[in-house]
Amino acid sequence: MGFRGESTNGWNEAHGRAANYAFDSNGVITTQPLVGSSAFTVNNAKFLPAPRVAAAWSPFASKKTGIRAGFGLYYALLDNLSYRLDQNGPFNSVFAVKNIAFLSIAPNATYAEAKAIPSGVQPDLKTPTVESWSLKVEQQLSANASLGVSYIGSHAYPRITFRRRKPAYADDLPGVALPCRLSGGGLLLSSRRGA
Repeated sequence: MGFRGESTNGWNEAHGRAANYAFDSNGVITTQPLVGSSAFTVNNAKFLPAPRVAAAWSPFASKKTGIRAGFGLYYALLDNLSYRLDQNGPFNSVFAVKNIAFLSIAPNATYAEAKAIPSGVQPDLKTPTVESWSLKVEQQLSANASLGVSYIGSHAYPRITFRRRKPAYADDLPGVALPCRLSGGGLLLSSRRGA
């Protein structure tokens, strides 16, 4: 038997500039991100218990048959969310434009039809968890050979849902006229504010 306990203090930004989108009472993603010291509205990773148990048994007097079973709970800590949260306004906004001739794109130009592309994760995200189990029956055939049959299974939950408000050109996203910096070969325009 074994036990592993993990915990984190959430996903935080040192200067209070963590931005993530939430949902209104109708389940619609908000147009403005929540900004604060944490990207989450609640820390669901304060205590992550991860028990593990295994057993081995030889049921016959010959001791040539072995049965092994195991179970464990494992967590995938959320250390790699930056790529989902580093494009949110108001500090690291990313904008998209359409129907602009490629040769007319210029660094630091203003595009009145630019649309914000919000991104993010559930604000009450739970740590992804995997339950893993195994069962093996092994029979010794000779001093140097054995035959084994095993089953290994797992179940993962919860599924992380990444948030995109709507496609970049949805009619209800407001147009913005902000200076945009050219990046990504002219296919993506972004504007960064703050330090």
